Amino acid sequence: MFECHLLPPAESLDLIARDSGLMQRHSRKFSAAGFLLALLQSVTKGDTYHNHLVMHLGSFVRTSMTRQAIHQRFGPASSAFLLGVLHTVLAKRFPTVIRDLRGGLFGRVLIEDSVVISMAKSNAENFPNHGNGRCATAGCKCLLLVNLLNGMPLDFQLHAAREADQSLVFESVNGCRKGDLLIRDMGFICIASLREIGRR
Repeated sequence: MFECHLLPPAESLDLIARDSGLMQRHSRKFSAAGFLLALLQSVTKGDTYHNHLVMHLGSFVRTSMTRQAIHQRFGPASSAFLLGVLHTVLAKRFPTVIRDLRGGLFGRVLIEDSVVISMAKSNAENFPNHGNGRCATAGCKCLLLVNLLNGMPLDFQLHAAREADQSLVFESVNGCRKGDLLIRDMGFICIASLREIGRR
C-alpha cells in the first residue's frame, strides 16, 4: 500500500505533523518525512530499537537525535500523525472506488485486516512469533479497521503475533451499525459474529 508515489510530499507531511502535534517548529534533528521513512525502514527490516530509528532518521536530517529524544516523540501525537498519513494514502490509493461508493447503498464501507510485523529475534521473549518450532522469532500483530469512503482509520490495535484472527472477530463487530458494509477475510468469520452483525 505504501508505494513511493502514494506517500504525501514532505510539505503535506509537515502539515499533518503540525496538525497532530508531532511537530511545533522546524528542527535540524527531526522532520516528518524522515520520521515516517525511518519507521517504514525499521518495520521492513525488523530493526525495532531506538538506536536503529535514530540511524534511519539520520539519513534524512542534518543532525542526529539521541535515543532518548526519539523515544519522547512516541505517544498520542505520533499515533495521530500516522493515522493522518494513512488517511491521505487511502484517499489517494482508492479515489475511483471511493467516489463510486459514496451515495450508494452503504453508509460506511469498513475494511478490516491484520498483519504480523517481524521484530529482531532478541524481542522473542516479550513478543513471541511463530517460529515453526525451529527457532525463537519475534513479532506483533497489527489490526486495522478503515472506513474506505472517507479514508479514515476507525481502529488500530496491537496484539500478540500468535493470536488468531478469529479471536479478534468481535473487535470490529462491536463498532458496526445499520447500513455498514464490513469487508474482511475468512479468518475473521464465525457464525456468532454474523448473527451479531445481523442484529444491528
